[in-house]
Amino acid sequence: VLDDFALKNLRRAVEITGKGLMEGMKAARPGLTTREVMETVDYVYRLHGAQLGFHTGVALASHLDEVLRWESTREEEAARKGDARITEGILVHFDTGAEVNHYSADVQRTVPADGTFTEEQARIYQVVLDVQKAVIAEVRPGVTWQELHDLAVSMLRDAGGWDESYTYGIGHYIGMEVHEHGDYVAPLQPGMVLAIEQGAIVDGTRVAFEDDVLVTEEGHEWLTRFIPIELEEVEALRRQPLLVEPERLLRGGG
Repeated sequence: VLDDFALKNLRRAVEITGKGLMEGMKAARPGLTTREVMETVDYVYRLHGAQLGFHTGVALASHLDEVLRWESTREEEAARKGDARITEGILVHFDTGAEVNHYSADVQRTVPADGTFTEEQARIYQVVLDVQKAVIAEVRPGVTWQELHDLAVSMLRDAGGWDESYTYGIGHYIGMEVHEHGDYVAPLQPGMVLAIEQGAIVDGTRVAFEDDVLVTEEGHEWLTRFIPIELEEVEALRRQPLLVEPERLLRGGG
């Protein structure tokens, strides 16, 4: 359970994460590399006085294997530091969080490199988004992590066995650590902040979301809702001009 000081810092971290992530979501276009887009996100964090809660992940999210997992934290970190050229027609996945006074946000989004989703991408995206929204809607005091996880798995299974590619838990606490220690069996309490995450890989297309949610006395507050997530919101964001030139950052001209 976070006190007022901790929650103030976390809210600021969420705000800065939104600024950096949205700039990255606008920048992820064909011709750039995932590293250039990652540097864009991180640059905005530092510009606003924040540190990195963890290594920002920017990865291609099309033409993947059905199961995506790393054997160790070191292997995942190496993957995040990798580089790949963004091409036309693919999706790009973000996993990132800015840190303020040791409190970090943790957010995932998926965007189309071309600025608009294909019909098939939109279909998969909407189903996974519906799961994310349904799980967040159930966050309130008294609910357990297992109940939230079971809801996600059930909905993904009903979508056509999509739960088979969902190989991780529904989320984690946020506190002084991005993945905070805590009781994951006991019911949720007011003042807890959760990172709710889930996704699926369908025919090589990956869509995944992660959002930070505060448990309140009456229910919850979706802290990261201002970061575009609906299909039309993401496409509208992509039509906005860039504030940072990704190509210049790696040349030292940012």
